[in-house]
Amino acid sequence: MNYYLIVIVFILNFQNFGPLDLHSQDLHRGTADYEIIYSYSIEKYKPKEGINVSPGFMEDAAAARKIISNLKGRLIFDSKSAIYWSPESLAEKDHADALANMLVRADHKYFYFNPENILFVEKINFGKRSQFVDDKTIVWEVLPDETIINGLKARKASGSLKRKGWSDTKVEAWFAPDIPFPFGPVATHGLPGVILEYKMGSLTITAHSIKKITDQGEEIVIPDFGDVPSLSESVR
Repeated sequence: MNYYLIVIVFILNFQNFGPLDLHSQDLHRGTADYEIIYSYSIEKYKPKEGINVSPGFMEDAAAARKIISNLKGRLIFDSKSAIYWSPESLAEKDHADALANMLVRADHKYFYFNPENILFVEKINFGKRSQFVDDKTIVWEVLPDETIINGLKARKASGSLKRKGWSDTKVEAWFAPDIPFPFGPVATHGLPGVILEYKMGSLTITAHSIKKITDQGEEIVIPDFGDVPSLSESVR
């Protein structure tokens, strides 16, 4: 399997999230106070010293990087709950836009953070619907490093992502203490401020825009999924 296909499989299984599917019963309803749009980037592939790769392989790698860079994520939240998903690219200026949209349509995930800080995930994979509780955890260590991201003071944290039956994965984040809500992109959470940048391996997700949207009246609806399996159980 070449680099291009590996990245596409990674996207389908982890990164793309789709339209909200409202349920008849709701666990929580609120009004969003903030909206953050995130952009995605992946480091340029660099072969290890002494390893030769074909020009075609490098072209595939570049194409995969472009598709990922065309993805966007949207987080809306109030003080108690949040929803994160990846909307389609509206531009479709080129083939990378079109392919990114095709992937989003084919494999949707929606991340719901409820008031008890339980993370529910709804997945629609080629029309097949499933829900689960994401039981992986991130053990964070807040560091003294500071920077500015989108005009906000950001503090650095390093983390260890833990999931039953899997090896720990090292991650890194920058969060905003001035927006003291524990949410972030994808399934990231648990810091004393919203996450503005998240890095895992070669992938980085960064806040592209941050807006206060309280006056827009956009609802946050957390469905009541009932008794659903955990992520660990669902991948057995």
